[in-house]
Amino acid sequence: MIFGTKKRGDKLSPTEQMVNSVAKSVGRNIRNQVTKQIMRGILGALKK
Repeated sequence: MIFGTKKRGDKLSPTEQMVNSVAKSVGRNIRNQVTKQIMRGILGALKK
């Protein structure tokens, strides 16, 4: 029997689940912001 062979995601504590979901939503928000900025820049360049 080897220690530390617990499967990942087998039993996450509530705090770990919270941190995971928060990190995911934050990452999604940042990606959306960046995409908006890029699209705005492209549209602005096309209008000129």
